[in-house]
Amino acid sequence: MVDALERINGLDLLRTLAMLLGVALHATLPYMLAAEAIAPPEWVFLLFVSIHTWRMPLFFMLAGFFGAMSLRRKTIASFCWDRFYRITLPLLLFLPIFQMQQFVKGLNGDWSDTSLLHLWFLFYLSMFYIMPVTLGQCVPNRVAECFDFFFRSRVHIFALIPFLTVASVLGRDLAIFGRAPENITEFELGHFVYSFCFFVMGWRLFLHRKLLQTFTSLRFVCFSLLTALLFLISVLIVLSILEFQINNGWTFWVLNFLSVSATLLTCIGFWGLCHRIMIKPSPIVDFAVEISYPIYYFHLIIMLPLLYYFFDNGWAPQATVSISFVFGLFGSLVIYLIFIRYTPLNWMFNGYKNSWCQTAKLTFRFNKKN
Repeated sequence: MVDALERINGLDLLRTLAMLLGVALHATLPYMLAAEAIAPPEWVFLLFVSIHTWRMPLFFMLAGFFGAMSLRRKTIASFCWDRFYRITLPLLLFLPIFQMQQFVKGLNGDWSDTSLLHLWFLFYLSMFYIMPVTLGQCVPNRVAECFDFFFRSRVHIFALIPFLTVASVLGRDLAIFGRAPENITEFELGHFVYSFCFFVMGWRLFLHRKLLQTFTSLRFVCFSLLTALLFLISVLIVLSILEFQINNGWTFWVLNFLSVSATLLTCIGFWGLCHRIMIKPSPIVDFAVEISYPIYYFHLIIMLPLLYYFFDNGWAPQATVSISFVFGLFGSLVIYLIFIRYTPLNWMFNGYKNSWCQTAKLTFRFNKKN
């Protein structure tokens, strides 16, 4: 059986997919944010939901997997430094630049308008990565062994769905829309717990990575993705019948169960599919991996002005979404190639070893000795 680390290109492709689909997702923002006043076009709503329900859970699973991989290869000091300059430092450095006026107000005591924008996931990851280092040694072996029951086979992993359903009830509205923190002063505990569940799943999957190879079965991939689509369609039909008004009754719990099932099935289905596709390394995928994080990081500063200009001036949704997506994609790529790629700033986005700008004197030798 092939170790997951020998098929790392599949995971890189998956991570790139999660990042770039975020650009497409954000191209629908004006219509989704105005949904309470004006119903968005059906295709915009379906595009948003079909990406939103699984993209960030998949991203957090991958973050947990790669985090566990990094910790295995590094000392704790090296791991903490790596996570700081690749996760926390970009948030601390660029968020004030993106929102200079709001941060000036915050320094004067008013943080109410200071949004985390799309970088809220870095806020979460900064805390997620602290927990395995600080609390991992405190977890009794029996507890870890009990949790590992869920990773003995493909069937066992579905036993996590009832627990994820509870987390979904705590952290998502209408069983679909995650309550991510919008403001720097906010902390959505329910959504934090929901996201952390997928992070922990990814972390444990690294320790049971032989299980990942079983996801690559074509029959299992088709079953996962088709069943996930069926569940999601069922959720949307019920919500449509109820006119998106549901209370905390049994219907609410069933919808969360179906939605979480769709999310988990989509995550592992795409995980297996990307492993099947990426058997050999690809220079194209390598380049896509390199640019995906910076593109996602900077795309909103290009995209948002265009989106709201087109939206406010009555442009057709098809033109608004597609043109903004293209300009957001390529505009942020230009920013990366000109200002980031050949500078030390790229250490934050792609790591020191993968950067063009390297200085021998700054090479930290914290790696574990064999």
